[in-house]
Amino acid sequence: MSPLDLVKRATLRKQRLTEAQLAHLRVTAYRGVDTSAHLSPTIARGSAACTYRGVAYTS
Repeated sequence: MSPLDLVKRATLRKQRLTEAQLAHLRVTAYRGVDTSAHLSPTIARGSAACTYRGVAYTS
C-alpha cells in the first residue's frame, strides 16, 4: 500500500469510530442513561431529573 492509502484508511477508520461513539452517546442520553462517566468528578453530577416518553424520574 502506498503511504497515501494508509493515511486515507486511518482517517476513515477514525471517522467511523467517532461517528459510532457519538451515536452511542445519543442513544444512551435519549434513554436517560447517565453518560457522565467520561467526565471528571468535579463536573459529573450525582443524579439528574430525566423524562422519558412523558414519565419523569431521577437517575
